[in-house]
This record gives sequence, C-alpha cells and structure tokens, in this order.
Amino acid sequence: MREEIKRIGTLAIIPARKDSKRLPRKNVLALAGKPLINWSIDEALKTQLVDLVVVTSDDEEVISIAKAYQSPRVEIIQRPIELATDTAKSVDVVIHALIEMEARGVWPERVVLLQPTSPLRTVSDIEGAVRLFVEMRADNIVSVCEVDHPTAWCGKVDENLGLVGIDLSVSRSQEAEKEYRLNGAIYIVTPYTLKEQRQLVTSSAKVFMMDKRGSLDIDDIFDFKQCEFFLNYL
Repeated sequence: MREEIKRIGTLAIIPARKDSKRLPRKNVLALAGKPLINWSIDEALKTQLVDLVVVTSDDEEVISIAKAYQSPRVEIIQRPIELATDTAKSVDVVIHALIEMEARGVWPERVVLLQPTSPLRTVSDIEGAVRLFVEMRADNIVSVCEVDHPTAWCGKVDENLGLVGIDLSVSRSQEAEKEYRLNGAIYIVTPYTLKEQRQLVTSSAKVFMMDKRGSLDIDDIFDFKQCEFFLNYL
C-alpha cells in the first residue's frame, strides 16, 4: 500500500553539480570561511516559510556537506548521471527532485529553486519572494534586478568589426527607462506548472525585485573574488 502523501507549503531545491568548466568544483570552494553550497542551505533553513530543503547533486562532497546538517528539514537526492552533464536543463533537475520527493511521500504547494551560485541572496529575499507568490496567487515568480547599462547600448559586432543595433538616441543612462533582467537567484513555481510547461520562467511569471548585491552570480573566479570581498569587507 502506498504511503500517504504529506502535503507541505514550500519545497526548496538546491542543485549542485560536480563539474564546472569555468570555475572547477565551485560549489564546494570555501567562500568567506564555508563552502559555497552552505550559503544557500543556511539561508533557506533560517525561514519557517521553507518546509524542506532538498540538495540534489552527483558530488559526494556536496552530499557529505548536506548530511552534516543532520536536520530533518534537509533531504538529499543523488542526481543521476544524465542530469549531471553540461547540457542538462535546470528544469529537468527540479522535476526529477520533485518526483523523487513524491516517491518519499512529500508533495509541496510550491517549489523554490535556489541556485548555489547566488550566495548573497538572503533569507529576506527568499521570504519576500514566497510571500509575494502567495499574496498574488501566482503560479510563477522569478527574481530580477535592474540592469547595469541600458540595453539600448547593447549590439552585435559584424564581420567588419562594426557595432550594429545600438540606439544612439539614448546618450545618458539617466535618460533610459529602467530595465530589469533575470538574476538567477530565485525561481518559484507550482508543481502543476512545472509538469505541464516544463519551464522555470513562464509567460505568466511575476517578478520579485532584488538589489545589485544580492544578485551577484558566481560564474568564474572574478565573480568569486568579488563576492568574497563583499562578504569580508562590506
């Protein structure tokens, strides 16, 4: 007989793949005194708005770090090889974790994806996004931040090294309308939307705004050192 499903409010999923080309082993690199992955786990555990934190990884070191919490609120999923490649999509990793948790007898109202590469995302950011999701009765929330430079100043370089697509009518950044970009820090979606659309950002997505500091994303060693500076000195 199948185990009765325990329904919870929020399931946070933190994916941490072993390999990273631009910054090898970045998820376990020590950032201001603790592994990068810990920053996201710690912030997720600080709020009671998150019922369970799932760490999904193919990395035994990441799994050991997660086990060390010895918390009933932390679940660990051994990610299959096919979902640990460069071409694997984040949405497929999230859906796999959701299905695995269902098999363990847990089903959430909402899923929050917290990528470990956004270590400056705070518990306040997480709580703010979850509350917005509930208040708006949304089926999808994504975090955004203001762009550093107007997109009017962005273009392509042609074969003759010419810059094309630039809007020269915008001469000062102060003249441009405010624009926002996805910052990759927080995605919230209902399980139904995940399974039906297989997207983390849907056409009905609402936005949760974050500041520049919290939006820092670690992709390479420059990002890592910049983040380390913020944590140590600011």
